[in-house]
Amino acid sequence: MLNNWNRNHLASHSSNTLDECGVSNDRIGISISFFRIRKEFMNKSQYIVNLENEIKSQGYGEYYTAKCIRYANRLLDNNLPVIFDTKHLALLIGISAEDLVKMIYCQDLFYKKAYIPKKSGAYRELDMPCLELKYIQRWILTNILYNMKVSEYAMGFCEKKSILDNAKLHLNKHCIVNMDVEDF
Repeated sequence: MLNNWNRNHLASHSSNTLDECGVSNDRIGISISFFRIRKEFMNKSQYIVNLENEIKSQGYGEYYTAKCIRYANRLLDNNLPVIFDTKHLALLIGISAEDLVKMIYCQDLFYKKAYIPKKSGAYRELDMPCLELKYIQRWILTNILYNMKVSEYAMGFCEKKSILDNAKLHLNKHCIVNMDVEDF
């Protein structure tokens, strides 16, 4: 969890409220206390029991409780975090929901442009995230994307796979096509 989060970037944009970004506070979502149940402190069955008890203690019915339990089980079975809404995601990441929503809806404030030369002499434009956004992206990569099952033939952005792994699949082939997608 991010305890000493650098808020300099967010503070420098404090005049940009969510309303100015076109987002009302009701878009953040509604969280109830069962979202504070953290699965990393207990095994799956304990988590599900605590989640079910907390949902019922909040006055939700059997149908809603069963849906939440099915949803949580499906995610836990796939080694993914259980996330119910934006406030819950912010809690898991360790930031405020308002900061997270601001980053979602006011992306331009959290990226800077850089230009690197291409072989052709032209320049490639890069949008580089600020440190706070990079932290969130890394959390999503580590806790969600790296845990998702992908095709055995996928090489890009897969943990423990590289361009060399991709090249090995194409050794001694009759035809190899190399292309770059422009303006993707």
